[in-house]
Amino acid sequence: MDVYPIALYAHFFSLVAATIAATYLHFSVVRLRRATTAAEAREAVRTVASFAPKMGIFALALFATGAYLVQLRWPWSSGWVSAAIVGLLSMPATSAIILKPRIIRLGQMVATRDGPLDAAFMSAVNDRVLRGAMLFNHLVALAVMFVMVTKPSMAGSFATLGVALVVAVASTLLGKQEAGARAPVTTA
Repeated sequence: MDVYPIALYAHFFSLVAATIAATYLHFSVVRLRRATTAAEAREAVRTVASFAPKMGIFALALFATGAYLVQLRWPWSSGWVSAAIVGLLSMPATSAIILKPRIIRLGQMVATRDGPLDAAFMSAVNDRVLRGAMLFNHLVALAVMFVMVTKPSMAGSFATLGVALVVAVASTLLGKQEAGARAPVTTA
């Protein structure tokens, strides 16, 4: 019996599960941005903080099923395999280095507050680096999928990942700061 199709299904299942989880996290951050009170912001931060660590399980499932597929049919020296591994590792690294500290800071900013959110919180939640890191993770996931499907050379594979990085960095540097997009609610 050829186990490759079953392993491929397991890999796709892991990919779908990871995509659903990432979407849930993304919309939780959107909820955080749309919060108008400290209580709403605390709830969104709690959701992100409780669910984000589970992304490691999805990353491990993707790596394990992908590694099994490679072992069955593909040479480990393929450029697209190396790029897929680098891309997969870059997402949790970006989350740990850039996203997690910012989410923790946002949680600390509203931990003991009640009432409307202030301008400092609005500025922090609309931070361009936070948005750029989230965009990077989404773009790298798409780049890895593209590389896995098209299987380009080493240079082509890493160039594809590079496009994701360049677009995310450009978005971060060139994007507008959204702090003024929604003024904080103030009481007189």
